[in-house]
Amino acid sequence: MNNAVYLLVAAVVSAIGMLILWLRHRTPTSTMSSIDEFNDKMRALSPEGPRRKRSIRYPSSDAGPSDRPPRGTSGSH
Repeated sequence: MNNAVYLLVAAVVSAIGMLILWLRHRTPTSTMSSIDEFNDKMRALSPEGPRRKRSIRYPSSDAGPSDRPPRGTSGSH
C-alpha cells in the first residue's frame, strides 16, 4: 500500500506540473491577441527612429535614352 501512495503522489505532482506548463505556454484565444501579436511582429521588423514616407526615385534625364518623347511635345498631332 505504501508504494501505491508514493506512486499516486508522484503522478498527481506530475499532472499539476504539466497543467501549469500547459496553461503558461498555450496560445491566447482572445480576439485582440492575434492583432497584438501581428503588431508586435511589425514593430520588431520596423526600423527604429521617426517614420518617414517612402519617396519614389525617378531616374535623372541624363540616365540614358528613353523610349518616350519629352514632355510637352505632341507625338502625332
